[in-house]
Amino acid sequence: MRKIAHGILYICCLFALLVSLPKNLPAAGGKLLLESWRQGIVVYPRDKQEMKMFLWFYEWNLFGAVNPGHHTAAYGMGSDWSEWEKTVDKDNTAAVVSRENIRLELTSVDDGVELTLSMENRSSHDWPALASIIPCFNPGPPPHGKKFGYAFKRNQHFADLDSTRTWFAGPEGLTLLSNRSIHFNHELREGVEGVRDSLGGFEFDRKWVTSRLNSHGGLLIRESEDRQWVTAIAWERHLAAQGHNPWLCMHLSANVGPLKRGEEKNLRGKIYLFRGSKEECYSRYLADFEQ
Repeated sequence: MRKIAHGILYICCLFALLVSLPKNLPAAGGKLLLESWRQGIVVYPRDKQEMKMFLWFYEWNLFGAVNPGHHTAAYGMGSDWSEWEKTVDKDNTAAVVSRENIRLELTSVDDGVELTLSMENRSSHDWPALASIIPCFNPGPPPHGKKFGYAFKRNQHFADLDSTRTWFAGPEGLTLLSNRSIHFNHELREGVEGVRDSLGGFEFDRKWVTSRLNSHGGLLIRESEDRQWVTAIAWERHLAAQGHNPWLCMHLSANVGPLKRGEEKNLRGKIYLFRGSKEECYSRYLADFEQ
């Protein structure tokens, strides 16, 4: 009888514990959680929701990607965000953003979010080698500021208001991104200057002055205000690194060219967000992409 009583007591205690647990908790797995928002996907640690980072997918086309011309607005710059399909799984650890010929898959892992970009050229022209798109990775708009008809608070941890905590991969390693200049990939710089000469300058020169200092890796890192955390975006193929726009953005352009009409290309990328240093993030990037 004593064993039966103990058994009944154990079952009752277990039932009470299960009933008391919060409902709809995300399942165990990747440490980062994903949510949908109007212009893309939100990424944040499950125990640090105030550290939400916003992936605006995507903002600009460069050098003939998707549209003819060297600098054009991407889908979603007007009122057509409803035409993008955004799905997040029930565990908030996987998501898809897609529209017509473009698809971005996101999967949460221990130190970030793995990205797989698929693009099919359905345009009327072949995309040249420099063709790239620019996703915007940012901590959100100003506190309580409104843009595109909604409002939410900025992630102050990664705002970098004085431009002293954002880094790109320069010729000597991590290099401070101290202004809004654009740093082109050293392997593609000659081609960029050839197009510049043929056009007599770029439309985006007025806002993104070309730096003499080239980028030497597809990575942009930002330290948190207390320098205890880092976040970053990386692509296996990139055209340029740029940032500190009105949304305090990190712009790492994904190089999707060359791509002939009717062809498709897949590109691997990653978002990093973890407790650690910029040097550790750089090492992880090298291990992930530079093998």
